[in-house]
Amino acid sequence: MFQVPAWIRRHSFSWKISFTQKLMLIFLFVSLIPVTLVQLFNYYYTVKVMERKVKEYAGSSLTHTIRNLRTELSAYEDLVYQVAYDDSLIELLAQLNDKYDAATWNKLQLKLNILSYSKKWINSLVLITENGDSVISIDRTGQDINNHFWQSLGDLTGTTFYRKSIELYSRNVWEGTKFLGAYGDTLYYSFFLSRRIIDFNTNRPLGVVVLSIGEPLLTGIYADQKEEMRQDLNKTFIVDETGRIISHPVKKLIGGDVRDIFPPPVAKQLLRKEDLIELNSKIFGKGVIVDSAPISKTGWRVVNIIDRDHLFREIRLTKNLILLIQTFAMISLILIAISVSKRLTAAVKKIVQAMLKAENGDLSVRVETDTDDEISLIAKSFNTMIEKIRSLVEEVKRVTQKEKEAEIKKLEMQINPHFLYNTLDSINWMAIEKGELEISESLKQLANILRYSVNGSNQKVTLRQESEWLRDYLALQKCRFSDSFTYRIAIDPELMDCWIHKLLLQPFIENAIIHGLAGKTNGGILEITGKSFGADQMLLTIRDNGKGMNRAKILSVFEKRENGEAGIGITNALSRLELYYGANYRLHVKSPVNGGTIIRIIIPKDWEGRETDANRCG
Repeated sequence: MFQVPAWIRRHSFSWKISFTQKLMLIFLFVSLIPVTLVQLFNYYYTVKVMERKVKEYAGSSLTHTIRNLRTELSAYEDLVYQVAYDDSLIELLAQLNDKYDAATWNKLQLKLNILSYSKKWINSLVLITENGDSVISIDRTGQDINNHFWQSLGDLTGTTFYRKSIELYSRNVWEGTKFLGAYGDTLYYSFFLSRRIIDFNTNRPLGVVVLSIGEPLLTGIYADQKEEMRQDLNKTFIVDETGRIISHPVKKLIGGDVRDIFPPPVAKQLLRKEDLIELNSKIFGKGVIVDSAPISKTGWRVVNIIDRDHLFREIRLTKNLILLIQTFAMISLILIAISVSKRLTAAVKKIVQAMLKAENGDLSVRVETDTDDEISLIAKSFNTMIEKIRSLVEEVKRVTQKEKEAEIKKLEMQINPHFLYNTLDSINWMAIEKGELEISESLKQLANILRYSVNGSNQKVTLRQESEWLRDYLALQKCRFSDSFTYRIAIDPELMDCWIHKLLLQPFIENAIIHGLAGKTNGGILEITGKSFGADQMLLTIRDNGKGMNRAKILSVFEKRENGEAGIGITNALSRLELYYGANYRLHVKSPVNGGTIIRIIIPKDWEGRETDANRCG
């Protein structure tokens, strides 16, 4: 408790005053100290808070910018993917690889011309064959600038994006911005997206598709139209992993190096492979805040510069106004406190006493006041709160009791799986005693299937274990459908010890039996194969000779799963693939009407039977 100095007590004849008066005197005495401290530290604190808020806003803005960039770039990735997996285009490209033919070349160019108009910022679309021939779409700039650019490169098989696409096999390759040329006062810049084209039916490499995209696509997302003319240092731009500027509102800086803008130590930190980098630095003698974050799958980073000096010049002006308002508020508070202290103290005591009773469990307590002010509102709110707490306590009691009853019912309804196993085993012996060996074998298979399915449905097993289970499963299905189909399981021996999530293939196989082979009374064929696909992936194929599906049916089964139109099994299988492998899996469905169905699933090889960082990375 605050102690009044002795010299005040000795020289004061009226110190024996009421508690309220003592409270007000002490409040007046110590009020000068907080006012002084506020005046001393307010500016420092305000600057720190504002700087933190600015960084938070900058980080949020940067995240939003990157999300928009990623969304826009994904649309162009989808276009390249469409080209790389277009069956008719692959067929034409294979013919051009085998033998150059003007008619084939013209057909390919026509396809590219059509595709080049599907996105606003496509400058041109190019196919480079394995033997060095190229097919170039129409020049979207309208000034023949793209054609001159491609001609200036000479042999396109020697370009960086071609070589990288070959090295990365069937992954997208992003190449930084290059200067295409100028027309009048307009400068044309493009960045590039390429991907190797492979005929997955024959695993034959056919060439590389290259997409030339106008650089204004990027600046249109992160920069306003007046940013180039701004006099402060606030800027946003994009660099690649080497520090080369690939997009900037000031076009003449494109192609330059970030080290020309920042001191070398700061530039080096900005290029670290981290999700978010925040730095304080100086540019041209001015303080700046710099944020940097990566654009996934591109190797690029967005750099955001905030002019700290320009920003806090306004804050310093605001500081003086805040100090003035604080001083006025303090004086007003003291005057008001003196006039209402007695009534305030009495009302507060009532509320405190009621709170103590409530703390001890008395929820029937209520606060009665004879005032009509803020304290009265607090008292009414307290009474309302206590009543709500009392109601909630009663509700919790009722809910808890219902949950206990529901849990008891749930436990009563549970069936021990071992009861099912033992029952099946008993029926099996009954079948053996009666000489029904075929039924006995089916019961064994059913018991194995049940045991395998129930125990740890989401755990991993080896392909050897999964294929053994599939044999039992298919044997029962074959029996169920009166031997209307035959099946074959062929897994490469080298993959038998690879790990896979249990029951991953079963929904696709069941779909093939029930829907693909529906209506066949004999002659049905179902084939499940597994083989290596590159060094780190494997290809699992499910093939049937059933009635196939048209495109609309394929889309309804394999894509429209969010609204529940697909079967539960397929929906769960697709969701599990995304959950387990993220962007590291591919699913390809080929199903011509009356031509059977082929489902190809490409997933990473897992030799350890556990989740690893490699399984999760893109």
